[in-house]
Amino acid sequence: MSARALLTLRRLAQAPRPRRCTHHDDLPHSIDRFAIRGLLGRGGQGVVLRAWDPHAGSEVALKVPTTARPLDHGSFLHEALLTNVLRSPYLPRVHDFGYWRGRPWLAMELLEGATLKTLSRRSNTSPTVALLCDWLQQACAGVRRIHAAGFIHGDLKPSNLHISGNDLSLRILDLGIARRSGRPPQPPNQVMATPRYAAPEVLAGAAGRAASDVYSLGVTFGGLAPRGRHCLKEIARWMTNPHPVLRPGLSEVMGAL
Repeated sequence: MSARALLTLRRLAQAPRPRRCTHHDDLPHSIDRFAIRGLLGRGGQGVVLRAWDPHAGSEVALKVPTTARPLDHGSFLHEALLTNVLRSPYLPRVHDFGYWRGRPWLAMELLEGATLKTLSRRSNTSPTVALLCDWLQQACAGVRRIHAAGFIHGDLKPSNLHISGNDLSLRILDLGIARRSGRPPQPPNQVMATPRYAAPEVLAGAAGRAASDVYSLGVTFGGLAPRGRHCLKEIARWMTNPHPVLRPGLSEVMGAL
């Protein structure tokens, strides 16, 4: 990738996220000890807020559920415990976990940058195959750590892959529905993953396995890859190079693949 194109991607990733919900009717001024400063994102089970933590003396990403369902509350505790146990550089750090007015909250590392979904929508400059391969290597390293612990992510997709605005490193988000490999979904036969990126066996209601996550990564990065004959040549050259330039520590991951 040219220096100009790389700089464009960095600027896109560094662009501040819109703080869409700052009105007092939409968000509380505080949750527990946290001062709420804006909305970072919204999902099916909860919202992620930009918040000030006086204990840490810094901003955090505060995740809170929007429903009162015990199943959703349990996924927050599950995500906190699993992320803390895995302790991977490809996952955001968990700072704290607690309850406020009967609902859990999860304080996590505030990631500056954007998800692959946001980047693909903002940018007129598509990432090169080399950069996409670099991100794929990082995603594989993070997913491999999850699999080594006996779990699957279960919902890998562009909006759950975050790119740092500083060094273009990748983090895997949202372990809320991660579960033991081979364990059937709960409730039974319910598809918890995003259908567009889910493996066929997951869509059929069967238990997901490590291969299901690999399938989702393939759909994700296959959809981001540029098209055309030049792209195929570049992929072939990258795949057949006996000594590709890899990030430190990732060569064994690619060897395993």
